[in-house]
Amino acid sequence: MIPQAVEDDFVELDDSVLPDADEVVVNWDGEEVNPKEGTWSDIKNEEAFKIGNTVITVEAVTAVSATTVVIIIICVLICMAISYRKRKAIAV
Repeated sequence: MIPQAVEDDFVELDDSVLPDADEVVVNWDGEEVNPKEGTWSDIKNEEAFKIGNTVITVEAVTAVSATTVVIIIICVLICMAISYRKRKAIAV
C-alpha cells in the first residue's frame, strides 16, 4: 500500500491530447508535419549518392554501415578474448 503523501505526488497523465495518425502536426519550429509522410519504406529507396552511373540508396548505406559495425564489434570481442587468455604471458 502506498502512503497518502507519496500517492498525492503522482500526476495523472492525460493521453487525450495525442494527435491522431491522420492528423497534421505542427512541430516546435512551426512546420506542418504529416505523420504518414517520410516512412522508412519511402526513405529507403531514396538516392544517397552516385558513383559514376551507380546509384547508392539509403537502404544500401544503412546495411553496409550496420554490417561494418557488427564486424568491428566481433573483431574487438575476439581480441579481448585472446588477450584475456594470454594475460599472464603478456604481463611477463
